[in-house]
Amino acid sequence: MDNTLTARQAAELLGISLPTLYSYVSRGLLQSHQYQGQRAKRYLKEEVLRLLARTTDSKRAGGAAESAIDWGVPVLESRITQVTHGKLYYRGHAVDDLASTHTLEQVALILWDSNIRPISLKLV
Repeated sequence: MDNTLTARQAAELLGISLPTLYSYVSRGLLQSHQYQGQRAKRYLKEEVLRLLARTTDSKRAGGAAESAIDWGVPVLESRITQVTHGKLYYRGHAVDDLASTHTLEQVALILWDSNIRPISLKLV
C-alpha cells in the first residue's frame, strides 16, 4: 500500500481541501480506488504527483509568459498605441483606466479618433 495515499494525504500533498480533492475526482482529474476490505478510498501516489506537477506548471505559466515578453524598441510608430514602462496606452489614455471608466463604444470612438462626443450609456 506504500504507492497509495489517503484522501487527507493526497489533499495535503496537492495543497487543497478535501472537498476540492473530491471535486477533482468528480471532474476526472484524479481517480480514487477502493481496495478490498477497506472502507476509505485511496489515491495512487504517482497520479497525485502527476496532477501536482501539472497544476504547478499552469500556475507558473503566467509568469513565464510575462517574463518572455521583451518590449524592446518599437518596430513601427503609431498614433494609436504606445507602450511606456510596460504600460499600454490608446491615443494617450492608459488602457487600464479606459477599461474601468469607459464603455466599449466610448473606447471605440477614442480608437477611431472620432470627433463625435461619446454618448453616455447606462450599463445594465
